[in-house]
Amino acid sequence: MNMISTVRISSPLGELLAGATDDGICLLEFSDKKRASRECRELSRLLNQPLADGQNNHLEVLRNQLGEYFSG
Repeated sequence: MNMISTVRISSPLGELLAGATDDGICLLEFSDKKRASRECRELSRLLNQPLADGQNNHLEVLRNQLGEYFSG
């Protein structure tokens, strides 16, 4: 079964919640609990895939790109 892998990424602006499938990034949201929970439920419903903590290549690339962006 396909799933949406999620990770938390620290940034100077606050913690981000990122999600990705094998096709690419599908979630990038500040991890404000109320809003992030709502976004996750909606995304899971729309893509008909569960969310689970995990890694994939898209999330690693995103983590690196955000690090470079915030480093200037």
